Amino acid sequence: MKSRTLLLVAIVFIAIACNSNSEKIELASIADESAPMARMAHDGAVHNMKGNEFSTEADRSTGTQKLIRNAHLSIEVENYEESRPLLDSIVKRHKGWISSENLNNYEQRISNLIVIRVPAVSLDQIVDDLQKIAKRIESKSVNSTDVTEEYIDIESRLSNQREVEKKFITLLQRTNSINDILQIESKLAEIRGNIESIEGRLRYLNNRVDYSTVNLNIYQNLDFKYIPEPMESFWERLKTSLHRGWKGFVSFIILVIGLWPLWVLVGISIFAFGKVKSRRKLRNKTKGTSNDSQSS
Repeated sequence: MKSRTLLLVAIVFIAIACNSNSEKIELASIADESAPMARMAHDGAVHNMKGNEFSTEADRSTGTQKLIRNAHLSIEVENYEESRPLLDSIVKRHKGWISSENLNNYEQRISNLIVIRVPAVSLDQIVDDLQKIAKRIESKSVNSTDVTEEYIDIESRLSNQREVEKKFITLLQRTNSINDILQIESKLAEIRGNIESIEGRLRYLNNRVDYSTVNLNIYQNLDFKYIPEPMESFWERLKTSLHRGWKGFVSFIILVIGLWPLWVLVGISIFAFGKVKSRRKLRNKTKGTSNDSQSS
């Protein structure tokens, strides 16, 4: 009876150990699988872009091509103050908005650098309408950047990361080991961080594809007019000069009076120097008189 009991306990421990080892092996396999799956998704996207049913030509025909279109326009207007309300109405009519502007008002020119965001489908029309308010079109350019391949690659990476996340969640629900739970949760946090980063890039591309940017430089050249500075009359200038001279004289007198300790020291020095000099003369005179009396 005891031998049977010991055998049963041994079988239970072996089963538990095997189950734990199998979960660890599955956790490692999923972790190792995440990187190759991402590479496979990328390779598959590139392969499809080159020749399969998701090629660039097919995307163009089905309307799924992702293009970022921007325009640069520089126009001269007859009157900036009158043209600005027209500009605002054009932007509003095409359901756009002004992202930023930089107005400069110089003597010879009024210029404003305006960044306009507008739905991509209205880009060509808004450029044409902006040209209609121009006196002269200085420059114009419209450029497109094809991001279809990058878009498909990002979507593939996002799908791959979500599949790996599902597998880790399933494994998390099946395991009871504290160490395995901590490892799975750490890996899930890393995968979810990757998903958020990929989704952020995808939102950025969608925004740039759905809304185009118009960089507009609108300016008005002004006629330069020399306006001489107003000059005072002779009597006004004479009165100002006398006033300034009197203020300077008063300031000088106040400065001299403020230095009275210096003048006292100078006076004492001159008086002492005169005393010493007069004593020397008196001594020399006395010596000369005594020498004359001795010689006689």
